Amino acid sequence: MYIVVSKEVKHGDYLNDSSSINEYFELGWEVLTTHVDVKYLLSIGYIKKDDIIVTHSGREFLYEKLFNNVITWNEFEKLDKNNVDILDLVENNINCFFNDNLPKQFGETKTHFHNKNLMWNGEKISHDILFSFNYSNKYDINENFVCLQYRKRSHKPQRNINDDYFIEIINYIKSKNLNIYIVGYGAEKFIDNKQIFYVDLRDWASLINNENCKLCLTTLSGPSHLIVFCANKNCNNVIIDITNELSRDLNDRLNHNRLNFRNIKIDYFNYLSIDLLKNYIK
Repeated sequence: MYIVVSKEVKHGDYLNDSSSINEYFELGWEVLTTHVDVKYLLSIGYIKKDDIIVTHSGREFLYEKLFNNVITWNEFEKLDKNNVDILDLVENNINCFFNDNLPKQFGETKTHFHNKNLMWNGEKISHDILFSFNYSNKYDINENFVCLQYRKRSHKPQRNINDDYFIEIINYIKSKNLNIYIVGYGAEKFIDNKQIFYVDLRDWASLINNENCKLCLTTLSGPSHLIVFCANKNCNNVIIDITNELSRDLNDRLNHNRLNFRNIKIDYFNYLSIDLLKNYIK
């Protein structure tokens, strides 16, 4: 059976973006919805390790430790799908969140299947499944460092971080002689490959999991949702919520704390001045 947890009709960068989650299933949606769904369904035996996960390119590491076959949406689109069983979790989430129709085919499990009025019960998924990721061993770092996330999308551009402000943050961190690892489409322009490095999503998730990561600073964007699953307990986690979306609604369906079973501390700011940043990096 093919299990669709994401779609990549559009890639999600500035020039190939979409506001339709049926075209570009955003990372935040996947991390907090279908990614958890598929691990829950595995934990109750509804799906098996040999079922094939279909995800957005670059997100395969979310599932590779648990499933024997993980492919991208683009690979899936090229396949002959006649007489093939397909479980479309993206469509189920769209129906649930936007049409108020809970999925029917899972019987009693549907009450744990993103009912917008419920939180996931952490006891329903064992931690060895929920927090299982195919982390990279590419970086063996023994000194302190910082992870940043850069957002540059045409969808909801008001959430994008200002380049000049982002450079201010980088310069202050550099002044503390800390290396910086940045994820996000378009962030390559800030890289010097001496103290500032561009990394892909898997490497970034692996780096925030490293105990030497002392600050993880993001905007309100997909990578920020990896904090509750991947960040190490000693990391200072800061989300710059420029539009105050989460502070207006702490019960938002995609609020980080709805699935924060590890009680990772996150501080929210709509603007983080350099003076405030000094509280996180001495």
